[in-house]
Amino acid sequence: MGAEVRAGMAGGGGPERPPTAIGLPDGRVLLNTTGNTALAHGGSGDVLAGMIGGLWAGGISAAEASCLSVFVHGRAAEILTLERSPRSVLPSDVLSALASVFSQLERFRP
Repeated sequence: MGAEVRAGMAGGGGPERPPTAIGLPDGRVLLNTTGNTALAHGGSGDVLAGMIGGLWAGGISAAEASCLSVFVHGRAAEILTLERSPRSVLPSDVLSALASVFSQLERFRP
């Protein structure tokens, strides 16, 4: 996947500090603005990598898996920090919040 899609940083960002840039094979760079400092904990990147790998293995393209995972990962952190400090959010909390984000997205499917 590394040659196919590269997630990186734009403007000093990263998953923990938006925007996150996702470079696609055709040269386009997509920016994701979800996420916050709740993702600046050891293990958060492992959750994201697992999401990308799982979605990709499930049959969607590496680019789609990367874009969807970065968005959902960031949105889960945003939801968690509505009621508590970003400093208290653990990667396991983000993992637990993924179901809620996917449920929200599925309500908008045509």
